[in-house]
Amino acid sequence: MIPTRSHIRTFAPHWLLAALSSMPSVSAQDHAERVLRAYDLTDLVEARSPGASREAAQEPPADRKTAQNEQAAPILGRIPLLNFLFKDSAPQSPPGSSPIDGIVRAVRVFANPPLAKGDVVQSVGSAGLAVRASKETHAWIHMFLERNRKEQGTIVLTEIRIYEVDDDAFSKRFAPVFEAAPHKSRFLQAKPDAQVAFLSEGKDTRSFLEGLEDAQGVSVLTAPRCAFHLASPIEISIGEQVSYVADFEIKIGKEANTVVADPVVRQLHDGIAIGGLVARLPNGRLGLDFACVRSDLERPIKTMTTSLGAGQPVTIQLPKALSTQIATSVEVAEKDIALFALPRRGSKHDIVSVRLKLVRPDTPMDEQVNDVLDAIDPVRNRDRREGEEQGKRKTP
Repeated sequence: MIPTRSHIRTFAPHWLLAALSSMPSVSAQDHAERVLRAYDLTDLVEARSPGASREAAQEPPADRKTAQNEQAAPILGRIPLLNFLFKDSAPQSPPGSSPIDGIVRAVRVFANPPLAKGDVVQSVGSAGLAVRASKETHAWIHMFLERNRKEQGTIVLTEIRIYEVDDDAFSKRFAPVFEAAPHKSRFLQAKPDAQVAFLSEGKDTRSFLEGLEDAQGVSVLTAPRCAFHLASPIEISIGEQVSYVADFEIKIGKEANTVVADPVVRQLHDGIAIGGLVARLPNGRLGLDFACVRSDLERPIKTMTTSLGAGQPVTIQLPKALSTQIATSVEVAEKDIALFALPRRGSKHDIVSVRLKLVRPDTPMDEQVNDVLDAIDPVRNRDRREGEEQGKRKTP
């Protein structure tokens, strides 16, 4: 019997990882030179899970680990699990928001050399990673995991600023930046006019960004700030979910000769949705996986009245939205500002700036507090610090 994925996720966390760890290199059953390995990421996952206890992260006693390994082999022998997980037609697990999902996504996006056709990166349970890939890719994964283990507890403070720009302001202010500081992303899923550039921290960059606040033809749509762990998924939704009647379903009522038309209600997002993650790469730089979707719902929503062939006429809604999106993965220096130009929407351009700052566990507590408060409300935090400085000067 071939187990379903629900079976795998229920039973795999202990016995599968124990089995594969007892044979860390397993040749794949194909013509490519691939190696199958499993990684136990319990320490990384629990460090990112809210309320995780230190006791749960401790190593089990030696006798218990031995017992797990002894039990694993016969179970693995009875269930053709590896063939199911790693055959070329097996679907990959969809993106999720749990800690293990973030690590899986980071490996898939930033692995170097990139994953080849037929390679598999798959979560196993809630804390396991199983990979079938080349030896070079496994070497990169090992360095990637070790680098992120060393930075456990590091918080990524992120400021995302979204501008709406008209054609004139774009050509004068932004086009020269993208021409002077171009960057080819790892992959760019968008129309050809989507662009990426980096701005190094410094006086010129600060002057450029400050000049945008009151520039003609430039408006700031939103500036969300958030904090999250390295290699943890982030999702930000700005706007609203709009419900509309898309159709009607005909049902026969209990009473004779009665017809009931039940509305089919669907939802459409009107606003901005942002997703991605930040991971520390073995080369010391940061990997930024970023996606942004802007959708503007045309209002009022158009309607159409039609007959269902029975009963009274009904009205359905026909929403129309103008949307644009970008999805890319890039490497950035820790103090760089990544600048993304989404494809044009009519006569408008959407520009997104992403600023990253890392707060490490060994950072002095007062600096950590200031960094976090700056990420939440920089103006109020600046006023607070100026007030504290004035109070110190008045104190004899």
